[in-house]
Amino acid sequence: MNHIRFDEPGILPCVILGAGAAGHAAAVWLDSYKVPFVWIARGAVGGMLRRVYNKLVNVPGQNFAHGPEISDGIEAQIEASKFDPPRALAIEKITREQEHFVLRADTGEELHARVVILATGTEYRTLDVPGSSQSDLVFNEDSAIISYSASRDGERLSGKEVAVVGGGDAAFENALILAKHDCKVHLLLRSLPSARRAFVGKVKAIEGITIHPVPTVVEKVEQQTPEMLRLHLSHGDESPNSTLEVEGMVIRIGVKPTYPELGFDVERDASGYIHVDSEQSTSVPRLLAVGDVTSHKLRAIVCAASSGATAALTAAELLGAFRFDEDEI
Repeated sequence: MNHIRFDEPGILPCVILGAGAAGHAAAVWLDSYKVPFVWIARGAVGGMLRRVYNKLVNVPGQNFAHGPEISDGIEAQIEASKFDPPRALAIEKITREQEHFVLRADTGEELHARVVILATGTEYRTLDVPGSSQSDLVFNEDSAIISYSASRDGERLSGKEVAVVGGGDAAFENALILAKHDCKVHLLLRSLPSARRAFVGKVKAIEGITIHPVPTVVEKVEQQTPEMLRLHLSHGDESPNSTLEVEGMVIRIGVKPTYPELGFDVERDASGYIHVDSEQSTSVPRLLAVGDVTSHKLRAIVCAASSGATAALTAAELLGAFRFDEDEI
């Protein structure tokens, strides 16, 4: 019968970090291979899917109203499964000791594991300028709002003057969503747009959306009144600074990978995403990475789930799940 081989007591065969689509897929497939594992998540099941409020129609055979709907489905599958749900624990640092990893939590607890699967995903990039730390905070029911999602907050911003910060697909798509809510939209771009031409063309055709000259950089955010924000803007060396008063601001300047501090070198790209091979292995033996935390080209639910399943198979092979002793045959 297939079995897991490991030599030292007190060392877990495998730990999964992260409970989004990639982490869930890894757990499902590890369970199917009968590989013992511990599943840990800093936040809620679903990860960043909990903050995706637009329709998701690019999953084969499925149409989801938004990310939380998929997250709820993942939770339901976990409840119906035979393995333990993810344990709420914040792992702050991972180090190596000989042939295993040491995972240190913010509580001081330590876990030791042969194989680690990083499925920790991404988080929204913030403006990181004075006054912008109120991200996702609604000051009161009728007040100015700083948001990361026009899909979620469009109705609250209906009919208001709103700035959208960013130049990618998400920023242009959010501008279009706000326009449907009769908002007067100011699109602020630090550099030339990286959005698809289709989105740019649609935005340019709508009278209620103003694309400000490039570059337009938000340097400071002030709350003038409960209903009004004042944005301090710069426009490059040749143009004077300006201000813009709005009743809301949607920040869509991309995402960045998130994972614990690593006490060893691992190959990453310039943005910090972790390089993996076709087996989801990193440059560090037995450290696997899956989903949006990796440097793959497309960040999508189907890609995340596929990478999680692949990593589970790799982990099972590393741990000897498919090896037999002579006396077992």
